[in-house]
Amino acid sequence: MEATATYHPEETYSVGPLLKLERLSTWVWVLGYTAVLTTLSVVRYEWFAAGWDLGYYEQAMWALYHQGPGALATLSGYPVLADSASFILLILAPFFVWFGVGFLFVLQSLALGLGYWWIRRIGNALGLDPVRARLVGIVYLLYPVIIAANLFDFHPDVLAVPLLFAAMSYSLQNRWGAYALTIFACLLVKDMAALAVLGLGLTLLCQRKWGAGAITFLAGSAWLVATTSWFIPWLAHHPMSQWVAYYGQWGKTPLSGLRYLARHPEALFGWIRQVRAWEYLVWIFGPLVGLLFLGMRPTWVSVAWLIPAAVILEANLLSRFPAQTSPFDQYSLFAVPSLMLAMLQMGRPRMRAGNRWKWGAVVPAAGFFIVLAYHLHATTWRAHPSNVASLEAAVLRVPNGAPVVAQNFVLPHVARRAVLYDLNQGSPVYQRPGTYILVDPRFSTTGVQGQRYANAVAKNLAKQGYQAIFHDGGVILFRSRGR
Repeated sequence: MEATATYHPEETYSVGPLLKLERLSTWVWVLGYTAVLTTLSVVRYEWFAAGWDLGYYEQAMWALYHQGPGALATLSGYPVLADSASFILLILAPFFVWFGVGFLFVLQSLALGLGYWWIRRIGNALGLDPVRARLVGIVYLLYPVIIAANLFDFHPDVLAVPLLFAAMSYSLQNRWGAYALTIFACLLVKDMAALAVLGLGLTLLCQRKWGAGAITFLAGSAWLVATTSWFIPWLAHHPMSQWVAYYGQWGKTPLSGLRYLARHPEALFGWIRQVRAWEYLVWIFGPLVGLLFLGMRPTWVSVAWLIPAAVILEANLLSRFPAQTSPFDQYSLFAVPSLMLAMLQMGRPRMRAGNRWKWGAVVPAAGFFIVLAYHLHATTWRAHPSNVASLEAAVLRVPNGAPVVAQNFVLPHVARRAVLYDLNQGSPVYQRPGTYILVDPRFSTTGVQGQRYANAVAKNLAKQGYQAIFHDGGVILFRSRGR
């Protein structure tokens, strides 16, 4: 068995000017990635191509700031913190209210961009050839899960990526104080982050770091049980609805689901017969194929780093919610740091990569990136309304704080208020005096059926006496009677 790598500062930081240049190069990659992806996110937002998820998190943080920890998000219908126990939103809420949606875009891109910085730092800690660490970093920046999640509205899940990288780096250095702080911060991101944490505990146990491994595993397990089986049901006043939607076939609660899987372990591999599951795994591992053969020397220590990724991927494969087995959603983010660290540690420490191997590592990742770019262009980036100016003008006619009902592509632009509903929710808020209903019957992200529904809503509102206070470019802004 190969000994676990130990961090030696005198070996890593003794090259003077060369190291300073290397550090500068690393930050150029990080900040360049942040600038490009932030710009694309802003463009998507300005085109009204962002959707429900961004609108939800905007309203959630606005509500947390103004109403406190028990705030309700009307878009979901239950308290904000009952949605995945994302306590980190309490910290982000003031910054969003002060700096606006641009803060979320910068934060998201920077958090994911910092993954490159951590990969380079971990490569130094392992004593790897800088070429391999740089290649892993480039593959990471091209990785479909990272790019797609970065451009998909906003999700606090992204913050777990640099935190997991940091925790793994600190574990290599045996800096257990810093390690504990990053693990705690990671658990605040979302309930499912606890799966990556308990997986990391298993990795440390495999590396014979018994104390840290046992505490990490127990912390992740306890947090997962506490949030899903107690905190969320207590705050929402009903069983965890997301569990029923995603994993209800295994039991009505997370604990009953675990008991079922313990009695029927064969169910863990039921996804093997599903074509979609294999497509998902190809997207997860395909971009890494070139790295696997770049001086690969798998050992028990390096393979053990795959455990957190395996736990996350298994949880996604067991779900009946289609988005969890899509590489274009955020659900696979928690697996990425584990995969990248395994790719780093499988390399021979002093291996020099020739040009052929360099191209062999980057080409698969670039190929998957090109397919992803085409997919995004053909779907989400083309799904935006053509009458943006009319929508902007209609949004400006809505008073601050007034109740609003709108289609999902408009929600991010009117989210800073206590009462906000998706047009498809059909809420009784329509009847509330002073409610504004913004409808564009000519466009819907759900296609022809959505357009027909929006058109029917517009006609019914006109018949029922709602006042049309704005009508331009096909966009209609109604207001219910009364104040």
